Order: sequence, then C-alpha cells, then structure tokens
Amino acid sequence: MNNIRGDRVVFNTLKIELVSMQATMPTKGTPGSAAWDLYAAEEAFVEAYQTAVVCTGLKVAIPEDFAGLIWPRSGMSTKQGISTTAGLIDPDYRGLLKVALVNRTDRDYHVAIGDRIAQLLIVRAPLMDIQQVSQLDDPNTRLGGFGSTGV
Repeated sequence: MNNIRGDRVVFNTLKIELVSMQATMPTKGTPGSAAWDLYAAEEAFVEAYQTAVVCTGLKVAIPEDFAGLIWPRSGMSTKQGISTTAGLIDPDYRGLLKVALVNRTDRDYHVAIGDRIAQLLIVRAPLMDIQQVSQLDDPNTRLGGFGSTGV
C-alpha cells in the first residue's frame, strides 16, 4: 500500500521488532537518506585485525521481492578503520539482526550499547528462476572482468 509522506511516496513498510531492552529503532540521518542506521544492543570489542558479530536486538520483516543489505557507515570505515562484511537479509529471514564488524586497524575497537554500527539498505530483489543454457544470447558482452574498462 502506498502512502504519501511530504512530497515522497512510500511504497512499503519495514516492520521492526525490538527483542532486547537495549535495542534502538533504526533511524535515518536525513529525510533523504537511502539507508537506516543500525545500533548496537550489546557491548563488544573488535580486536585488531579481527571480526566480531554484534547484535542489534532487532528482528526485521523484509517485504517480499526485496532484500536487506548491511553496509558500513562511511565515517566509521574511513576514519576509524571499522567496516562490515557478510550482510544480506533475505525476505524470509526472521531471526535476530546481527552485524559482522571488521577491524582493519592495529588497535582494539570498543562498541558501546547504542553506538551506530552499520546501515541497512533495502533493495529490490525480484524472485526469478534460473535456467542453464548452452550459450548466452549476447555475443557482444565484455569478457575482461575486473578492470576491463581501463580503470
């Protein structure tokens, strides 16, 4: 169901369940932000050059034909060396939302309850079938792979 919010049309609703007393509802930095900030619902330490999984205390119901992507917060990644990995939420997943934080520095990183740790971006992901073919139908497709455009 579509809703009008200001001059924007909202096509779907993302349902969020807070399952922890420390959980924080996702927020957007500005009305035009594409993704929602996710917050830590637990204290954690990400050791130097290691990965730690941090719970948000949330469950989400991604609408059908969409997927949730966990992305790093740009400032946290570029200024503090803390990024994310392994962040895909399928529309049929209803478990706790956790964030894998990667420390790319030589010093331990402390995560406090309530810290913004990642962003949740919802993207279209239509259901489709897969079909094996003997040859693809576009012979003009570039085959060079990484860097094939000269970058």
